Amino acid sequence: MENKWYENFINDLEYGDYIFILNTLRGVQSALYMINGKEYSVANMELFNRKNGNISPYEKYESIFMDMMNNDKALHVYRYENGLFAEHKCLSEKRYDSFVYGDCTYDVLLKEEFCLEPKGDAAKSKFQKSFQKAERFKKTLLYACYVNDTQAIVERAKTASKAQLDKKFEYLGTPLSFCAKNDNLEGFKALVEAGSDMNKSITGGTVSPLDEAVKHSSDIIFYVHDNFPDIFEAHFKDWSGCISYCTDIKIYELMYRLYGTNGMEKLVFGLISARNVIGLKFVLEHGADFLEYKASYYKCNALKYAEIEYNKYTDPDNPLKEIYNL
Repeated sequence: MENKWYENFINDLEYGDYIFILNTLRGVQSALYMINGKEYSVANMELFNRKNGNISPYEKYESIFMDMMNNDKALHVYRYENGLFAEHKCLSEKRYDSFVYGDCTYDVLLKEEFCLEPKGDAAKSKFQKSFQKAERFKKTLLYACYVNDTQAIVERAKTASKAQLDKKFEYLGTPLSFCAKNDNLEGFKALVEAGSDMNKSITGGTVSPLDEAVKHSSDIIFYVHDNFPDIFEAHFKDWSGCISYCTDIKIYELMYRLYGTNGMEKLVFGLISARNVIGLKFVLEHGADFLEYKASYYKCNALKYAEIEYNKYTDPDNPLKEIYNL
């Protein structure tokens, strides 16, 4: 059943034409559509969830869906004709990005891949409004940063308002944080020169541009250090500012030249939590106090904290083994 589940799947539905969308990129998301000519409508999900004996069709294949979520993250589309499997497509998440298209994501997919339209005037009108909104968003500076289109970033930054320069894509980022995450120094500089705020954070995670840069772009970190020392100092003084996620030795060397061991004893706890062997080796080799200093939150020193974390695992491939041994 596992190799041919998508063929057997149709046997649990009523006879007809269907498109089944299975998105295992972020959890397990599914949608089922009935096709009538060039139109579609959302299938009655009772077809999918109804009990067939003691088990529903979804429950029947749930273990397969979960396995795909863990091992085969993708956007799958299965088409059925006359009650038989006809076609499978594995599509690009970027092409059908739910963060861009929102509630019309699958409608766009059905339109682009199968030339289908929603059934009924009301459904068509709703889709057009959502689609037009998404198309307008794709012309913004924030979208250019989101998809890392450097040419569009540079051009749109020239005429962007202050609000556009600092626009938030909630739970994802700002123009600057996207450039930092994508290691795009050219785009980052264009935004800063146009007036973007390097301290602007999203509320759904409080990730700032500099926090992203310290994890993904040493070039941007050195650019900020060289050109905006006050902002750099305020963010990173005494080993603060998401340094525990940094794996670039050049940044650790810069911090050490600036701050020595001041604050390094606090960083050790963060490096242990982040499972950051590279950073931990550096600070221990450069004099971090992991015995005398006790963090008030953990009520112990870093060595004891590493031991506590290590003992949480019984797996022989303990991810804390190398850190504990250090």
